[in-house]
Amino acid sequence: MTAQNVESMMRAPTTPPRRLFDPWAYAKNRCSDAGTLPLVETETLRQWTGTHDDVVHYTLEGCIDRHGQSRLRGNVRAVLHTECQRCLEAMALTVAHDFDYVLIRDQSLEDKVADGSETLICAGDELDLAWFIEEEVLLAMPMIAKHDDCSLPQTGAQVPLPQADARANPFAALKDLLEAKENPHGRSTES
Repeated sequence: MTAQNVESMMRAPTTPPRRLFDPWAYAKNRCSDAGTLPLVETETLRQWTGTHDDVVHYTLEGCIDRHGQSRLRGNVRAVLHTECQRCLEAMALTVAHDFDYVLIRDQSLEDKVADGSETLICAGDELDLAWFIEEEVLLAMPMIAKHDDCSLPQTGAQVPLPQADARANPFAALKDLLEAKENPHGRSTES
């Protein structure tokens, strides 16, 4: 065995192993599962957060509802360590999201779903668990991650803004401009 082979065996794989499950069999057999998903096994979340120690806790439950529809439900919970997009300081973002989907094979079946439930298109019999959990976390995240009580970062010297005279008519400047346009030579049109 060469040194290069030993080194390649010791390094972690660049892509995490895929964990596939059959959502249709999950529903039919009324399976349930709970676990954690390390962020290093996700595509987007591992790039978005600053630490690789974060994990997503999830529960999954499959069932057949009273309408005979296959369902996949559960929740995701995580505390993600990231950066506030307002003050640029570190922050812990708590994510909690419950989901409940009716499984369908293609979008054309969406109109046939009883009770207007949300749908999850599963054309095949395999669903990548890491991808699915990551998508649910992304759905639960705010558009902009920010502290509830922070302000914009302060840069440079603070220059006070000029205070407007509260009694001044805001349309006075517009009136002066219009009069100047009508009377370009400074002559009064009033007699």
